[in-house]
Amino acid sequence: MLQVRLACLLAPLALLPSCALAVGAAIGAGVVHTTSEDTAEMILRDGEAAVFAAAEATLESLGRVEAADSKRGVLTARIDETEVEVRIGPAEAGKTRLEVQARRVAGLSPDLETAKRVARAVAEKLD
Repeated sequence: MLQVRLACLLAPLALLPSCALAVGAAIGAGVVHTTSEDTAEMILRDGEAAVFAAAEATLESLGRVEAADSKRGVLTARIDETEVEVRIGPAEAGKTRLEVQARRVAGLSPDLETAKRVARAVAEKLD
């Protein structure tokens, strides 16, 4: 209930990129927030290997995985006409950072909605 109230109170701040990190930190892990006009980020409680596997499965179900490098924690894929890059790495206190960047029209136009959709789908696979 507290998270819902916080989300309602802080939702208008999420429109401002500089406040996005504060909103995500205030609400807790597993919340999608934007870090730029084409990138969504989540901090997840699962390990990097589990997040990588979930991200790869998600991208395969939504489109086509073009490259996967588990050592670097990077996946690239195409979903319809959108180029997607997923970066996975360590975050604070044993948590994992998931960044999803999406651009369409030969990488020229940001596609934040696809980035958020992919991030949410990865989190749902982990639940």
